Amino acid sequence: RWIFRSILCSLCVLCGYGGFLVWLYCVHQLQCDPMSGSPDQGRTVLIVDDEDVIRDLIADVVADRGYRVLTAASGKDAVEIVRAESGAVDLVILDMLMPEMDGRRTFEQMREIVPDIRVLIATGFGREDIAQSLLQLGVCGVVSKPFHIDDLMKLIDSNVGS
Repeated sequence: RWIFRSILCSLCVLCGYGGFLVWLYCVHQLQCDPMSGSPDQGRTVLIVDDEDVIRDLIADVVADRGYRVLTAASGKDAVEIVRAESGAVDLVILDMLMPEMDGRRTFEQMREIVPDIRVLIATGFGREDIAQSLLQLGVCGVVSKPFHIDDLMKLIDSNVGS
C-alpha cells in the first residue's frame, strides 16, 4: 500500500465476453508536504466508500493533513459510526453508489441522528444529477471522481472550518 500512497488511482475493470480490460487511471500525484496547512488536531472526517483502495488512500491523505479519520465500507457502517460518535464527526465524505444502502439513504439516516451533519458527496462519472438533488437536501458539496486531491482537501478544509 505504501507504494501507492503518493499516487491516488482509480481502477476500472470492464468485463466482456471471453476476457476483461483493466484501466488504471492516475488522478493526481501528491506534491504537498504532509501536515501542510494542518487543521486543528482532533477534527474528525468520516470516509465512506465501498472500494477499499479508494477509501484507504483518501484516509491516508486526510490523516496526513492532521485530521482524525474514521472509515466505513458501507452506508450501514457509516450510520452506526455517526450514532456511536454522538456528533463528534465534523465532516463525512460519502460515496453515492454503494451496495445495500446508497449514498442518498445513508445521508438521510445520518441526518436523522445528527441533523446538522456536514456531508460531501463523492460521485463517479454521470452521477452529478443525483448529487445535485442531494445539494437541495442539504449536503455541503459534491466532488466528482476522479478528483484532484488538492481540490478535495480544499473542500474538506473549508467545510470542517466552517
